[in-house]
Amino acid sequence: MIKKLKRGKEKNSCIFLLLALIISGCGHNSEEEKTYYDNGALKCKGTLVDGKREGLLLCYYPDGKVKLASNWKDGKRDGKRVTYYRNGNENEVSFYKKGVPDGQIQFYDSTGTLRQIGEMVDGKQQGMDYVYDENSLLVAETRFRNNMRHGKAFNYDEKGNVTGRYIYKNDTIVYSIEYFDNNKVANRILTYENTAESTNENEVGQPQNFVLKLMHSFYDDAYVGLLIGDINESGLLTDTLYSFTSDSLALHYQLVPKRTGTNKITGYVYEILDGKIENQMRIEYEFEVK
Repeated sequence: MIKKLKRGKEKNSCIFLLLALIISGCGHNSEEEKTYYDNGALKCKGTLVDGKREGLLLCYYPDGKVKLASNWKDGKRDGKRVTYYRNGNENEVSFYKKGVPDGQIQFYDSTGTLRQIGEMVDGKQQGMDYVYDENSLLVAETRFRNNMRHGKAFNYDEKGNVTGRYIYKNDTIVYSIEYFDNNKVANRILTYENTAESTNENEVGQPQNFVLKLMHSFYDDAYVGLLIGDINESGLLTDTLYSFTSDSLALHYQLVPKRTGTNKITGYVYEILDGKIENQMRIEYEFEVK
């Protein structure tokens, strides 16, 4: 009786196993996916489930070394994706969610040294991006918004000294101060706007009020200044009146033109930080006097 009972259980187990295999095979069609180089070497291999890529995809160099490892789900990249150098070191490490980049992205050089870190959100680069040199020292940091540089950015030398300060707006530089090795300013970009405060026509000998705005400043507590010497060869300016407003980046001033026609004014716009002139840039603009 005991032997017959054992044989009966074994028979039932085989039946259940066979049914399970049949049922599992009826719902999905799984097949191996392979591609090859012209010389017959394996190029990529993965798995297709119901015609869609699923699971790990591996791609190879012609010599058989791994070139790419990427996870897929329901026909879309999903999860970690890694590319490799021929020597086996990682080149790029990124993450995907439902087919679009989402998560931290890292770049390495062929020696395995991390050279750049960024952040992808729903397919677009967002937040801070950091760049390192071959010695793993930070050389640049830039803020991104929707795949564009937007906000403050810095460049550094090998000693950690700042060699450049920038402000980007929609991938365009609107403020830039770059330094030589001796910390003297090499190049500068200050975006400014100069407008008349009155719509009245300018007249000779009559004071005209203007407002100069520094559109972007790297410092949160900086002031804007206007430096005017001999305005131009015509000597059309006789007076300036400075009046700082509650807006630390706006300067109201007064001009008294001495001739009619087009008047060209030249000077310097600069930032004042802790009572010192930080940066200054030559400017020029024109206004008409009747």
